[in-house]
Amino acid sequence: GLTNETVNTNANGVASVTFTVPSNASGTPLEVSATATNLGLTDSTAVNIESATDSSAYATSVSLTNASNSPVTSITDSANNTGKPIATTIDASVLNAVGTAIVNPSDMLQITSSNPNVAAVTFEDMPASLGNIAGDIITGMAGTATITVTDISNPSMPSTSFAVNVTPGQASQITYEYNGAPIPTTGLNVAANTPVALTVVNSDAAGDPIPVTGSTPLTVDVATTAPNAELIGQVGGGPISSVQIQPGQTSATVYLESSVAQTVTAGTGGELTATAVSSQAPATAISATETATGATISWTAPATAPSGGYTIWEIPVVGGVAGKGTQVGTATSSATSFSVTSGLTAGSSYEFNVDAVDQYGNAVKGTPSSAIEYGMAATGMTASSATQTVVIQLDKAPGSAGAIADYTVSQAGLGISPTSLAYSATNKTITLTFPANTIVSGDTIALNAVTPTATDAAGAPLAPIITALTTTAQ
Repeated sequence: GLTNETVNTNANGVASVTFTVPSNASGTPLEVSATATNLGLTDSTAVNIESATDSSAYATSVSLTNASNSPVTSITDSANNTGKPIATTIDASVLNAVGTAIVNPSDMLQITSSNPNVAAVTFEDMPASLGNIAGDIITGMAGTATITVTDISNPSMPSTSFAVNVTPGQASQITYEYNGAPIPTTGLNVAANTPVALTVVNSDAAGDPIPVTGSTPLTVDVATTAPNAELIGQVGGGPISSVQIQPGQTSATVYLESSVAQTVTAGTGGELTATAVSSQAPATAISATETATGATISWTAPATAPSGGYTIWEIPVVGGVAGKGTQVGTATSSATSFSVTSGLTAGSSYEFNVDAVDQYGNAVKGTPSSAIEYGMAATGMTASSATQTVVIQLDKAPGSAGAIADYTVSQAGLGISPTSLAYSATNKTITLTFPANTIVSGDTIALNAVTPTATDAAGAPLAPIITALTTTAQ
């Protein structure tokens, strides 16, 4: 429609008029005319004729909204969440004059943080067409940072921003630090008679330091269960059981002093634990010898005998693989051997190890012995109708065949005992001879020896044959 505006020129004879083209006028002729009036003279001249252009193609601002399409001005996060992304999605959109988002892959948005220590961005420049900010905002220390989004493809456009406020977390634990870092879980080595400065830190759940609020110091109980060690407030001072962290501060300093070398670890309740660093050498040349009742373990003592003596370990071996060890005894610091007299299973294999124990109770392990088999076991049998014999094959040389009453063969439903026994160390066999017609060719022979008294060369027993050995007589 026709619009009339009256304006005055400036000293240079220039006047300007600003008007808005209706949004439905795109592509229609636009006529602009001016009438100049001066001292009563009038001159009407059409000064410009153009076509109206759709304003939706021109970016005028950057918008930030959340998942609910509401403007984002700030985000608050707790220092308890330090090092984790803020779980809020921000949509960054380039808008035209009527507030519609422009999709333009070449229109680049730049996202920056005014204080990366408080809130750091993990992404680089992104095209406006992506919408969601393509990355994370990671909160750090308590404070405020401003996240600014700028259309770097259109420098004249105003940027937009929002604040990230990181509030202190709630103090929930006491942690210990050494040289500005937490004491490692593997421990901190402390030399003998050398005080070590440790920092007692008031921390939140994430381990971040929290200043003491109010006007009253925070009293923290401190203790160590390490032998021959104590916590002191200052070098040369006496032992302490608590320390104060002043208002506004996050930490206080204590000293750990020990008369022996220690490996220190720390809990979160103000307690320090420690294990003395042992200089004890292990026992060497550990070996095991089978006996009739078990085994004798021998070793070479270290140059400095362990003041805590030795502990002896029995380790079962199955299929060549060593299992979990069991302590079977102790020996004095002057001992070089130990006898195991019970608990071993005939036909089973074992390794043995010896720990040298120092004055602090630290056990220094040696290298386990080679595996030995205690006793012997049957591995199979053959039966002969021609000789009326059953031959038991063993896994090692026997030292005796045991008693006739130990063995029974089942044939045709009858349990029959042998009439004589013999063994061969060379062939690793025990031969049972039966009455005539006991062993019939083609019959299945089953042998049991539930409580055998046969022994190996060391006098250790044959493993019971509870599940019958079977074979077909020849």
